[in-house]
Amino acid sequence: MSVGVLAALVTRTQRVGFVGGGATPTVRRIEAGYAQGIAYINPNVYVFSDVCWRVRRPVRGRLLAETQYASGADVIFQAAGRCGLGAD
Repeated sequence: MSVGVLAALVTRTQRVGFVGGGATPTVRRIEAGYAQGIAYINPNVYVFSDVCWRVRRPVRGRLLAETQYASGADVIFQAAGRCGLGAD
């Protein structure tokens, strides 16, 4: 939740992103906490959310992050293992 609060406080575009490694219960809980923190500060911030599915592929994470940046996100949080290295 605190990462979402921080994202909501620093975004200038009112668009933020999340990249998860898979649709596991743990990743979904992290994503939900991120979204709750954002909504607590500013419910008007839009959250892009994508799942890598291929956790060992940083190139996939980079592609997802670049797509979110191109769509206006200026903050991206990842919980995607090695795939997330590409999103950083």
